[in-house]
Amino acid sequence: MNIELKKEKIYSPNRICTMSCNENVDLEINLPDYCSDIKRILRCFVIPGINSVQLTGDRASAKGEITIRLVYVGEGDKIDCYEQITDLTDYVDVKNLPENPIVTVKAKTQFVNCRAASQRRFVVGASVSVDFSVYGCIENNICGLVSEDVLQTKRSSFKAINKSVVSQKMFDISETIALKDNNKSVGKIISCEPIPLIESIKTVNGKMLVKGELECTIVYCTDSKDRSIEKIYHTMPISQVVEVPGIDDTFLNDISVSVSSVAANAKTDSSGNNMLVELAAKLSLFLVGTKEGDISFISDCYSTEYESKAEYKKLDLRKIVQTLNTTKKITADFDTGEQAVNNIIDIKTLSVLDTNSLKDCIFKGKCSVLFGIIFEDKNNELQYIERSADFDFDCELDSEYNKISCEPVILIKNVKGSENSAKISLSFEAVISGNIYCEQPVKILESVTVDEQSPKKESDAAITVYYCSKGENVWDIAKKYNTSVNLICEENSIESEIIANDTMLIVPCI
Repeated sequence: MNIELKKEKIYSPNRICTMSCNENVDLEINLPDYCSDIKRILRCFVIPGINSVQLTGDRASAKGEITIRLVYVGEGDKIDCYEQITDLTDYVDVKNLPENPIVTVKAKTQFVNCRAASQRRFVVGASVSVDFSVYGCIENNICGLVSEDVLQTKRSSFKAINKSVVSQKMFDISETIALKDNNKSVGKIISCEPIPLIESIKTVNGKMLVKGELECTIVYCTDSKDRSIEKIYHTMPISQVVEVPGIDDTFLNDISVSVSSVAANAKTDSSGNNMLVELAAKLSLFLVGTKEGDISFISDCYSTEYESKAEYKKLDLRKIVQTLNTTKKITADFDTGEQAVNNIIDIKTLSVLDTNSLKDCIFKGKCSVLFGIIFEDKNNELQYIERSADFDFDCELDSEYNKISCEPVILIKNVKGSENSAKISLSFEAVISGNIYCEQPVKILESVTVDEQSPKKESDAAITVYYCSKGENVWDIAKKYNTSVNLICEENSIESEIIANDTMLIVPCI
């Protein structure tokens, strides 16, 4: 006899897989006539950007651009730069996709080699990794019994995520910045550093309104004779409505906004001077929304009358145990060797790497931030160095967990540097956010069959005396002697199914 089971669906967010491609850059580039000769290369930046992501069948594809920006010492020992853009296209084939999958793509530079082949030509070799991540809401069936006349069942309960949504949206923002009267006109833009910050989130009827700002720092050399360096600090508003079917204000949301690509270009104003900067950015918003509830399931069963066979499955139930939301202020001193620092021109955040672990109920994170710094030494010669600043962060959990996961978002902002002889003193803020999940492995009944042609042998004894130990479960005793938990508890006047002390139990037969 097959026992009919009632199935309740739960949905848990998961990263299904991560796949990577490598894009090699191998170019020999000639400088155009408007660029000065190369005297010395400071740094060649290879900056990948993703403009679109598409999923067609089992194929995920990404299109974008790789910006090659050469920053060098040119005519008159002044800073100069040249920028060239090449296409970026990659794809991966993904199998066993869930329903309504979400694909995110991040591109990062692995290494860059650059040398001057002549005063008018340079050679660049680089490797760019394009990382595809597939997310989805995994559906699982939690079984309960419809008919239990011939079965004893053990029910368990665990608070975990039972509803979830995953969504992504890429969008563009742009603005034309008018330089102030005290700014000199733009010659060439050296760098543009964007930092996206979320300020508020509002959820209404399957839609989410996200508001924030994109803070941008633009460094440029002027078109004046001295080719002096100036900076522009500008903020662009972020306001996006994201369609998220099924979401409401009871969901706990984990949102990140990243910059997929950014471009800053000088433009002429009505007087013909480069007093305008056209700023354009493509942002990617990624959302995981979850709701938790008490999940009840059958973890064991047996028949007291007939032989039975049950099939079980193992399932990891997830829940949020803590939310990271902290800002750390970091200071670091960087040695520049024998090069005494006269003036810091630009500080660029090149990469942020983090690892995490769990020990003694403390979630511990380690982060390393790589900075690229252009400065003038005591002889007013341009120099470039790269230095790392390391810091730790932690979060205390309410108890010990066997398995946790977290993908924190770490934003570096308010980077400031000061000169100190042969050192550069750096200060910055690290904004750390994200949810910490635990996974509780459970055994859940999948199916059960009762063989009515194979009745169990009746016990010869009317009762059985069992000597049990502290911590034993009444369920295990009842299953062993083919009786019920209720009968044992009633016969021995006990309320808890966990034995409190070493004792003797009377086990009645059915």
